[in-house]
Amino acid sequence: MRQTLLMLLVVCSVHALAQDIAIRDVDYRSDYYLSETLDKNFRIIYKIKSKNQVQSLFRKIDFDSLLRLSDTTEIKLNGNFKLVASAEGSRYIASAMGSKDTGVLQLHWLDKETEEQSATRIFTTGTFGKRMAVRVHPSSDPEAFFVIYSVNKQQWDVLLLSRDGKVKSKRTINSGGKRLAVTQSYFINGDLVLIVNKNHASKASAYETLILDGFTGKDKSNQILSSKDARLEIDNSFIVDSTLYLAGRKFFANRIKHNQPGMPSLVSVDPQTDSIRDSRLNIASIPNNVFWMDVVKLPDGNKYLVGETFTSEPFGAYFAKALVTSFATLGMFSVTWSSLKWKDVVVLPLDTDNAKPIYCTIAQRRVQIGSHLQAYPFASYAHHTGQIRYFGHSSDGYLYLLDGGIFKKYTPDLKRFTTLGQLPAPDNAVVLTTKDTNAVVATRAMGALNIVVFRFVDVGPGKKRNR
Repeated sequence: MRQTLLMLLVVCSVHALAQDIAIRDVDYRSDYYLSETLDKNFRIIYKIKSKNQVQSLFRKIDFDSLLRLSDTTEIKLNGNFKLVASAEGSRYIASAMGSKDTGVLQLHWLDKETEEQSATRIFTTGTFGKRMAVRVHPSSDPEAFFVIYSVNKQQWDVLLLSRDGKVKSKRTINSGGKRLAVTQSYFINGDLVLIVNKNHASKASAYETLILDGFTGKDKSNQILSSKDARLEIDNSFIVDSTLYLAGRKFFANRIKHNQPGMPSLVSVDPQTDSIRDSRLNIASIPNNVFWMDVVKLPDGNKYLVGETFTSEPFGAYFAKALVTSFATLGMFSVTWSSLKWKDVVVLPLDTDNAKPIYCTIAQRRVQIGSHLQAYPFASYAHHTGQIRYFGHSSDGYLYLLDGGIFKKYTPDLKRFTTLGQLPAPDNAVVLTTKDTNAVVATRAMGALNIVVFRFVDVGPGKKRNR
């Protein structure tokens, strides 16, 4: 197995900037999952390209920051399955596999020690479909995982499923006839935390928190985040010290506006104390059209809120391009597109009264799509598809940015850059994890999935370089 895998991985030369591998047999019709493991290494799970529709073949690869392979495992399933979600527990890796041909959704179990494999059917026939959203999380029971899935537009179910196929608990979430979505879900310190919008894809959003006990699956708390007089739109979420932060915009009206900034909002949710806190931001100093991407905690305990400012085209510009191309081709066809442009990276101190933001100016990045989206949904799409420039931080407060095709480290308080290396295929780059010693980046180029590891080595006080 190891020799076979090494033939599929093209290992590039180790130079002064980074080391990378190219995986050339990824089937992009199925999702792939690249994540940090519990033992601080890395793992990728993906479907292997094949013309065989009778059997599906998946591969799991574990590797460290030097790209040394520690384990490889192949998973074979009868039928045409795709990978839709995956999570790691203390003993097992659980992956949800769905087949739109048969409607079967099953949870595949892989024992991390023995590599023993088994499967648990969630749906037997006719239920799994292309539009079904599925999430998987570990639980406090090493022999059980949470599976969250959309039943229809008005209902989601949460199962606590054991390896022997028993449903330990089932929680149904309904919206009273309105469109429902679980927008965020996390397993935090023994609790499953869900952010639910009971009026999804509407200007009258209705966000709530739902916290379930990580061992029994029973309700622990349920709190409302927005009301008719203060609508909240959550754009992003992040975890710091077991606290969930929800960044977005608040509108003191009965409707939100997807093309306006509203009042910037940062809400923190502590599952242990069941407390919700609305952080006080210096509203006057915050620019319009900023999409928040992270909360950074410094060694002294202070925190930064990090985002990027942007501009996007109105619908009139999108429509005008369609008219121009139609006129130029005598009505034979029309071509149009929408553009979003990331401008400055913004760093806002959270623990200083009346703090003013720090602006970091780097090369702008343009994102284009063939349809029209309003400003904030467009920014959210660009962020979740990795088409951004802020890629994470280290525990000492350094920020990692993509400046054109150059990967850089930025120190906000000193406003200083350090160049780390050249990134291949920067337009398709997605940084997956950043630690104090390395950053892992995934890019798609020439049909291959390239995994790049930048390693940071201390060379003296206040200085770092790449090796």
